[in-house]
Amino acid sequence: MTTLAPFEIHPATSVAEASTLLGELGDEAVVYSGGTELLLLMKLGFASYEHLVDIKPIAELGSVEVRGGALLEPQPGYFRNVAVFDWKSLYPSLIRTFQLDPLAHAEARRGDLEAPNGARFKPDVAILPEVIERFMQRRDAAKQRGDRHADQAIKIMMNSLFGVLGAPSCRFFDPAIANAITSFGQQTLHWTRDAFLAA
Repeated sequence: MTTLAPFEIHPATSVAEASTLLGELGDEAVVYSGGTELLLLMKLGFASYEHLVDIKPIAELGSVEVRGGALLEPQPGYFRNVAVFDWKSLYPSLIRTFQLDPLAHAEARRGDLEAPNGARFKPDVAILPEVIERFMQRRDAAKQRGDRHADQAIKIMMNSLFGVLGAPSCRFFDPAIANAITSFGQQTLHWTRDAFLAA
C-alpha cells in the first residue's frame, strides 16, 4: 500500500504571512486549503512536497462564500425497491454541458445563458469544456486498459477544474462561476429527485 512521504504543515494567519512562507520555503512548498485531492496525489506519487502552507486559518479568505452541493434530507426507515443514482463526474459534466468557465463569464452579456445563481455565460467561447472532453476521453481509455492510477488521477484533475474556481488561493478564483456550477448541480439533483418521485 502506498504511503505518504513525510511533510510539514505551516499554518498562515494572513495572506502576507502565507506569501512570506512560500517565498522562504521555495519550490518544496505549496498552498494547502484542506483539499483531499492534493494529499491523494501525494499518496499516489504524482506530486511531492515537503511543506504545505495552510491558508484555512486566514480570516480574510473566509468571507467569500462558495455554496456546496444539494443535500437531500434522508427519511429514516426500511424501504423496498430502493434505487441508487450517482452522476458520473457531475461538476465536470456541468462545466462541459453549460459552457461554464472564466472566459465565457467575462464575455457574457444580457441574453446569454444564465445560471440559477444569476451568473451569465457566453456560448461557444469557453475553453474548459474542450479540456474536460479530452480528459474524459483519456479517462475512458485508462479504464479500458485497466489503469486504475491513471483513471483516478484524471478524475482528480477534472474535479480540480471546479476547485481552482472555488478556492480563494487560486488565480482563477471566482465565486460567481463556482456557484454557477454548484447551483446547476443542485438544480439537476432536485429535478432528478422530482422526476423519480413522480414516476
